[in-house]
Amino acid sequence: MKASHKELKAYQKLKIRNIIVKLRITWKASLVGLAFLALNACSQKTPIWHKRVKNNDYDPASLGVFNKAEFNTVYLTVEEQAYYPGGLRAWQDYLKRELHHPNTESQKQGAVFISFIVTTQGELKNMRVTRGINQAYDLAAIKLLQESGNWIPAKQQGQTVNSKLQIRISYN
Repeated sequence: MKASHKELKAYQKLKIRNIIVKLRITWKASLVGLAFLALNACSQKTPIWHKRVKNNDYDPASLGVFNKAEFNTVYLTVEEQAYYPGGLRAWQDYLKRELHHPNTESQKQGAVFISFIVTTQGELKNMRVTRGINQAYDLAAIKLLQESGNWIPAKQQGQTVNSKLQIRISYN
């Protein structure tokens, strides 16, 4: 059966109308998505997230989580980066002395990446595992970092500032 000329025209119009409707919906959805991203980006200077750690013998509140009202700005790049007292050599010595595999069934190799903020007073806050091995190793790395004490804060234009760092703690 052949379709008539009128039926073909009607089918083409319907097809074109469906395409236009889909384009309108896609365009509106994209616009809404962009507006949401713009509003979200403008609502905070620096987003702060932390990984919630669940363990019966570990208190997540001790991770040093603090809210946005406790600081003005967190710098990602600064003129003088925050560092462990004594510098890189002292940090490596501290790791050799204090880094131990957690008590687990099997010892694993790998690295735990932790991001954190060094405040203007040198305190370590908002520790978050960005990439880890497993919960036991992640908690051991956070505990090691917490026990390292205060760090020398970052400087920007001669003033101490809050800065965000990420370190790698390797288990070999």
